[in-house]
Order: sequence, then structure tokens, then C-alpha cells
Amino acid sequence: MQKRFNMYKFSENELYVEIPNKPDYISLIEFKTLATEAQEKDIKDIILSGEGLTEHPDFLKILEDTCSRGFDISIITDGNWTRNWAEEFDKYKVKQVQFSYQGKEDTDAQLQAIQDVEEVGIDVVLLGEDE
Repeated sequence: MQKRFNMYKFSENELYVEIPNKPDYISLIEFKTLATEAQEKDIKDIILSGEGLTEHPDFLKILEDTCSRGFDISIITDGNWTRNWAEEFDKYKVKQVQFSYQGKEDTDAQLQAIQDVEEVGIDVVLLGEDE
């Protein structure tokens, strides 16, 4: 598979995948190929990130595939969601959600997202400008 725009990176212990909601987003088939490669490398952790991550048309299928393979899942998001994702994250055994603000002001949606994720018992990490 051709690597596009640094959309993924393998390290010794994890696979980082950028899944933006853009015309050139990673497809479900491409993601499954990466997940298979991660399994072959005995990687246990997958980090999903990307601007508009939760708006990706196959986001739930990607979560389902990741969960079904037994990976530990972390998500990096700004939390500006159009719906509550906490129950889906819990269903697919997301271990951690990192909320990244990168100099943006907190919005009511972001604060609600943090609260929703905390309520289902998923580990929350707040990343600010200095992270």
C-alpha cells in the first residue's frame, strides 16, 4: 500500500493512523491492510486520529474491525462532535480518548464530550498547546 501524506506510522509498540474526513481519506480496505500488518508485527496498540475523524464515512467500521482484532484502541480528537460518541467508544472497548485543543478555546461540545467519555469510564487525557 502506498503511504499517503504520512497517514500512518508504525513504531515498536503501536500503529498510529490518521483518518481525516477529507477526499483523500484512508479507506476501510486500506485500514484493514494496516491492521493486518500490525498484527503480523505483534503490535497491540492502535491510535486513531485525524481532523474530522468521527465524520469519516467508515469510522464505526474501523472501530469495529480494530476491536474485533483485539487491539487496545486510543483516539485523539478535539471533541467537537456532532453526536455523543462515548457509548460507541465503550462498545468497541476504546481504552483512552485524548482531547487535543492545540490553542483552540473550549466549546460546550468539547466539554460535553469530555464529560460523556468520563461517564462511561474511559480514560481521558487532555492535551493542550504545550503537549
